[in-house]
Amino acid sequence: MAPNVGDSAMSWFETHQTTIDTLTNDVGAVAKDSTDMGSLSSNCTRLATDEHTAEQVPPIPDAQAQTHWAAALNDLRAGAKDCNAGASDSNLDQVMQGVGQIMKALGELQATMQRLTAAA
Repeated sequence: MAPNVGDSAMSWFETHQTTIDTLTNDVGAVAKDSTDMGSLSSNCTRLATDEHTAEQVPPIPDAQAQTHWAAALNDLRAGAKDCNAGASDSNLDQVMQGVGQIMKALGELQATMQRLTAAA
């Protein structure tokens, strides 16, 4: 049985799906280049910028989806910060911590999408 996602949540998704897609693509780029410090730094900077933009999006009018969305943004923010700081300082441990947070965020982004698209 599909979850009860209201019309307003579906409208949010239709309006902001590109934001989720952008963040998901950013995570993919970070994962792909996780061993190349130059590319990784650039990708983490882009992720930080896109995450900041995503924070300006209004909350999802579905509590379950919003919980996943907020967790994703928190993990992306922290992960991008650690990734950038680690890349700047050539601190591989900090980079890997950041990448781990970013990958955790991917699960939350996927849960957000699953919640919003299950009823579509």
